[in-house]
Amino acid sequence: SGTWDSTWTQYFSDHYHPNADTLTTARTISLGGDLSGSASFNGSANITITAAVADDSHNHVISNVDGLQTALDGKQTSSTFTSNAYLQNRGTTSQNTVGDGRGVTFNYSGSSGNKPTGTDHSLMTMAYSDAWQTQLAQDWRNGGRSYIRGQNNGTWSGWSQLWSSADFTNNSSNWDTAYGWGNHASAGYITDGNTNWNNTYGFITSSDSSITNKLPLAGGTLTGSLRAQANLNYFGLASGNNEGEIIINTGEAGSPQIGFTEHGDASWAIGIDDADNSFKMHGTANSTIPTINNLAIPLFEITTTAGTAYLNNSRIFTDAYHPNADKWTTARTLTLSG
Repeated sequence: SGTWDSTWTQYFSDHYHPNADTLTTARTISLGGDLSGSASFNGSANITITAAVADDSHNHVISNVDGLQTALDGKQTSSTFTSNAYLQNRGTTSQNTVGDGRGVTFNYSGSSGNKPTGTDHSLMTMAYSDAWQTQLAQDWRNGGRSYIRGQNNGTWSGWSQLWSSADFTNNSSNWDTAYGWGNHASAGYITDGNTNWNNTYGFITSSDSSITNKLPLAGGTLTGSLRAQANLNYFGLASGNNEGEIIINTGEAGSPQIGFTEHGDASWAIGIDDADNSFKMHGTANSTIPTINNLAIPLFEITTTAGTAYLNNSRIFTDAYHPNADKWTTARTLTLSG
């Protein structure tokens, strides 16, 4: 109609449109599947969506998780330590090293290796390190006997048995009695400075006679009399040839004798023969001491009858008298001359 439009209008090519820098209406962009998260976007700036993975939404194999296999390799194996697993599934004959690399282990200790006395045992190892460990072993075949040993800086000790009431007679009443005596030192029983003997309890006590003046076993000076009341009392050596020994024998039917021997080729005895009340001496060329009692022909004898003595069964006389001198053995003829 011949009228101009009052507004100028721009026209653009396909290469550019300034009004497209932002969306006329902003849009929300959301994540789906195993992820959740969203952000509003209108094109005026970049956006970041925080994604969250849903629990138990998918699976992975061990090789897909970095470092997982290495971590598992450092864990205790089920064949060595499994809660409530029988010890028969964890047997060992390498008792010295079975606990290396672990804190506490339980095993069946077999019939060989460095084990305690017995056939086989349950074995517990407690390790501070590979060089410092403690082991407890229990023998179920032998009344539950238990043993213990330790490793000191890499060196294992021997096994020691743990003793229990099964190994000893119950003498607890004796201990109660001893406890009732109170402090032994203050009660006068044995102390470093108290050397007295109590015959009632076997203790040394100040209430009994002193033993400080008794003859010691190592020797000393005997100032009183000595009585040996056994049938046989030995003095000297008795282990080999040419070792002298004196034996006092009072057990031969009332015939006391003293025997001498050098345990080789000479032995003698002197004593009283109760059979005829004589004093006799006899010897042998061997190590057997002769018996004086009822000895018929001794080498030397003195009887109680007028003091008659015999040597090899022949009488012995003094210079003052000889009965065989009353007559000559051979008659002589006396002839007179003159």
